[in-house]
Amino acid sequence: QRADRLSRLLDDLIAFARTGAVESVLGRFDPAETIPDLFTLVADRTPGFELELSGDLDPVVTQSAPLEQVLLNLFGNAIKHHDREAGRVRVAIKQTPSWMEISVRDDGPGIPSDYRDRVFNMFETLKSRDQTEGSGMGLAIVRKTAEQLGGQVLLVESTKTRGAEFLIRWPI
Repeated sequence: QRADRLSRLLDDLIAFARTGAVESVLGRFDPAETIPDLFTLVADRTPGFELELSGDLDPVVTQSAPLEQVLLNLFGNAIKHHDREAGRVRVAIKQTPSWMEISVRDDGPGIPSDYRDRVFNMFETLKSRDQTEGSGMGLAIVRKTAEQLGGQVLLVESTKTRGAEFLIRWPI
C-alpha cells in the first residue's frame, strides 16, 4: 500500500514538474461533446454520479489537452471526496471572445473553511492518506496548468452548507 502511494506521489510530482514544459497545441474544444466524455471516464468507475451541463456550449479553439486534464482532475476530486454513494456535478460555461469561464460545482461535503486557503498547495489533502487515495497534488497541478497558459482557477466562496465550486478562467 505504501509502495502504491509512493508511486502515485512520484507520478504526480513528475506531472507537476512537466506542467508548462511542453508547448501545448491549439485545438478544437467542444464542451457539449468533450465534457460529458471526460466525466464518463471518471464516473464510470463510480456509478451513481451525474453530470449537469449548461451555458455557452459552442466549440472554441484553445489549448484543449491541458483544459481536459484540469477538468479530469476536478471531476475526479468531486467524486473521490464525495461523502455519499451518489451525487451530481454541475458544469456551467460562459464564453467571451477571448475567455471561457467554467464553473465546476459538486454537491459533496464541501471544503472546511480552515482548508480553503491551502487547497491549491502541494501535498494538501482533506483526509489522511490512509482514508483516501491521492498525493495531494491534484489541485496544485490544476492551478499551475491554468496559470502557465494565462488562465486562473479559483475556489469560489460559498454560503451553502454543501458542495465545493471551482471557477476556471481559460483563454480561447
